[in-house]
Amino acid sequence: MRTLSLAQEWVAAGGRAGLYGEGTALLANGGGVEVYGREPWRAGSREDGARTAKEAHNRAASWLVIDGYGFDGPFQEELTGAGCPALLIADHSWPVGSTVSAVLNQNIDAQAAYYDVEPGVDLLLGPEFALIRREFAKVRACSRALAPTGWRVLVSMGGADPTQATEVVLMALWQIPTPLEVVVVVGAANLRGPEIAEAAAGLQAARQDISVRVISASKSLAELMAWADLAIVAGGSTVWELMCVGTPGVIVVVAENQVLACLEIRRRSLGVVVDGRSGFGPTELRDAIGKLLSDPLLRAELRERGMRVVDGHGAARVLERIALRL
Repeated sequence: MRTLSLAQEWVAAGGRAGLYGEGTALLANGGGVEVYGREPWRAGSREDGARTAKEAHNRAASWLVIDGYGFDGPFQEELTGAGCPALLIADHSWPVGSTVSAVLNQNIDAQAAYYDVEPGVDLLLGPEFALIRREFAKVRACSRALAPTGWRVLVSMGGADPTQATEVVLMALWQIPTPLEVVVVVGAANLRGPEIAEAAAGLQAARQDISVRVISASKSLAELMAWADLAIVAGGSTVWELMCVGTPGVIVVVAENQVLACLEIRRRSLGVVVDGRSGFGPTELRDAIGKLLSDPLLRAELRERGMRVVDGHGAARVLERIALRL
């Protein structure tokens, strides 16, 4: 989704932008962003790099933006055929070859020491460059007053949720003693949608004062964030969207590559962080959720700090920087 935000910003500035890769048709969502067909082959391979470079060259691209895991040495070596500079989005320490002109890491722990780059490579580091789609910045301006006691809860545990964290969240919510209205967003790559719906129905049957709605990956996520008093999310890019909107969050670490950013979020008191990588149970999560729902001052502090860190203009800043290389 973050490459989509960059593409939307480029189109809004009068340019043309297209998405090239698996599943891009699901991401485009209008807004003047084109979608280019891609034959199936192994992502990140040398062949993938060559075909990607050829696509960029044939379309006379001004910049090639690469986002995903596995785009290292062999892939990068083939980018010389693109005929344009390349921006690599890398969330952690990653090999950067001579074909890369700029590196973007929007995470709050990002630092130059993560990357061994040649002189002249531009490093765009930190959440001031967070790629936030325009719909999140739009609802940010409409943030409503905080309720004395929160009851609207949004749950979004990422695209696949391999650790089955959603079910643990539902068990934790069952232990919250106050009425709740819950919306659970099931990611596009999450194959356990029926099981999650069944767990949600069981929670609602056991607690008449809890309403649970389960929906598929939603284009209205920005509006749901603005609606929620609290969001429980996995520690990925959704965290920066939450901060932009101003929704206090319980952030669950579900992957190793989220650890450093989440530790910094905890250190700077930007959210309540729970480690969900192993031995993950509902008790710690219940306590974190209950504290935030019952403490409007804490929710207000998290909102204020988060909105200062992520202002929704990161994509525009990235375009300003890469425009200097045109």
